[in-house]
Formats: sequence, C-alpha cells, structure tokens
Amino acid sequence: MVRALSLLTVLAVLPAPPQPAAPPKTPPTVLKKDLAPGVWPAAPAGGLTAFRPGEKLTYRLHYGIIDAAYGELTVRDAGPVNGRPTWEMVARGWTHKSFNWFFRVEDTYRSRFDVATLHPVQFVRDVHEGGYEIHQDYRFDWPRRFVETEEHRKRPPVGEGFQITHGTFDMVSAFAAARNWDLSRVRKGDILTVSTLIDGELYPLRMRFGGRATVEVDEGRWDCLVFHPVIQTGRIWSDEDDLTVYVSNDRNRIPVLAKSDILVGSVRMELTSASGLRNPAARR
Repeated sequence: MVRALSLLTVLAVLPAPPQPAAPPKTPPTVLKKDLAPGVWPAAPAGGLTAFRPGEKLTYRLHYGIIDAAYGELTVRDAGPVNGRPTWEMVARGWTHKSFNWFFRVEDTYRSRFDVATLHPVQFVRDVHEGGYEIHQDYRFDWPRRFVETEEHRKRPPVGEGFQITHGTFDMVSAFAAARNWDLSRVRKGDILTVSTLIDGELYPLRMRFGGRATVEVDEGRWDCLVFHPVIQTGRIWSDEDDLTVYVSNDRNRIPVLAKSDILVGSVRMELTSASGLRNPAARR
C-alpha cells in the first residue's frame, strides 16, 4: 500500500503496479478505432507545448484527515546530448515528519528526454521506503532501439539490455508525453495508452477519459479534464473507478487533484502551488 501511495505522490497520472503485457507491435494509441489520431506520437501544432524549464509544481497528500506526504515536480534545461537539446523532469515524494518514525519514504525519479521527440535519454530512480531501497539507471540508445539498465538493491548491481519500440517511455517521460497529447477529439469513455518501462518490464499504462469538472483545492478553483487510470483491483482498490485524476483543462495539463478510495481508507493528493507555467492556467 505504501508504495502505491508514494507513486501517487510523485506521479499522479500513473496507476499502482499494472498488469504485465507483451511489448506492443505499434506505438501506443487511443483504443477506439473511430477516434482520430491524437495520442503518441502526434502532438498539438508546435510540438512540446505543455511545459518549459523553470516549471515547479508542489503537492500535499492526505491520508484520511492526516497530512501524510508531499510531492514536487520540476523541469530544467539539461543541455545537449549528441547535439540535441534535452530537458530533465524530476519528481520527488517524501513522507511528513510525523510519519517518518513509522515508515519513512523519500523517493526521487529523474528523466532526461529529447525536447523534439520526448523520447527518454536517461532515467534514474532512487527509492527509500522503510527498509526497502532501490536504485535504477536506464540509458536509452534510440538509433539502436535499445535500452541498458542497471539496478541496485543493497547488493552488487545487476545490468541488463533489451530492444525497445518507438513510443516507449520511462515513468516520468510517460507523464511528460501525456501532458502533450492532442485531446481535442477525445470523448468520454475513450481509453488512452502509453507503453512504460517499470522495473525492467514493459507495461501498457491506460487511462479512461471521464469528461470535465471544476475542482477546488488550496491553490484555487480549476477547470479540469477527468481521467480514471485503469487499475488492478483487489490488493489496494475494490473498484476500477476508485482512482480519479483531475488535470487542468488548459495547455499546461498539470495534475490538480488525485483522489482514491482504497481498501483501508481514502487518499487525496492536491496541488498546493504552481509556478513557471508555460501557458495561461485554467484557474478561476
């Protein structure tokens, strides 16, 4: 449960451990056949439009009525790689000090990606959750369609390498890519999919579009798009709609609110500040 809460803290649009699937033969796309192309690799005119270096988003996570954890998302210019500009997106999550005596969480996820294609160049994951620790380093070689991984779990590192397909992302660059999707023709009930590397395996992370809503958080009132990540019921959630994510209905596409009913209570993660936004915000 704690690992799922940590994931909610740092990446609101990604569900808890999804069901494994074989690598797709084609890039991820909207599953409804009658919907015009508009997911990866297509994006709004002008390419990357949702964010820029200098953006900073902060979040607070409530477990019931208790402030349990905090999250932060930042973007910076990471310089060129092989002559191509790259940016880095960093997502951090950590528990409130009152929780540290019981179960301390301090997680950092970093993704460096090509500005033109949004393809990841390097992904680093540092996780410290109670007695569980892991360090992962993925290096992507797109001309060869290959990724090299290195993993540490309190023992000598384990290295692997395997082929990948166009439209494959790590956990953070998947979030970056999703923020730039063209949703101009998406309809309620449509399911959007992005192929994501998690723990050295490829998963199709899926989100169902739930319409539009206005939500109020400490940071203000926002017009939002509503998504339901397609989750695995049983261990944490009892119903497929138990996790709902509200994303600003503007060109920034920032997560404003994520709320979830779980088997042992409820979780609410809300935006507390947003600065350095690239576009006007849908804040009322």
